[in-house]
Amino acid sequence: MSLSLVPNFKGVTALHICVKESMIMTASKILNILSTKPLDDHSRFIKDLLTDLLRLCPISLAEYLDQRLIKVPWTPLFTDGKLKQENMSDFAVHPLNLFPLTEEIMKKAIFDDSEDYVDVKMPLKLVVADLPDIH
Repeated sequence: MSLSLVPNFKGVTALHICVKESMIMTASKILNILSTKPLDDHSRFIKDLLTDLLRLCPISLAEYLDQRLIKVPWTPLFTDGKLKQENMSDFAVHPLNLFPLTEEIMKKAIFDDSEDYVDVKMPLKLVVADLPDIH
């Protein structure tokens, strides 16, 4: 099934109508279809609905959000030095503009450029969260 989620002139999409009318099953089906769409296909149009969708259909929203963590082709497969640590954590969130996002820009944002860690090579799972304006 093909679904294009384009808002009308008032910024309203089919998903907005589902939320307004509390159409849980339809909203869940739309989220299921949208979860398979490519990066930046529709997320800008529904970002204002996330809190309402959490109330209306939390399980479908959770499944949708899991699918919106997208591995893009230019992400490095291995670390190039030590990852920058945030509050002594093993993971970090680094908000970056998607365009232009190159491997070089990404490496500067996430790796510690200290010479002590130049030879560190470890497997890396790097995903882009298709959730605009959410930090």
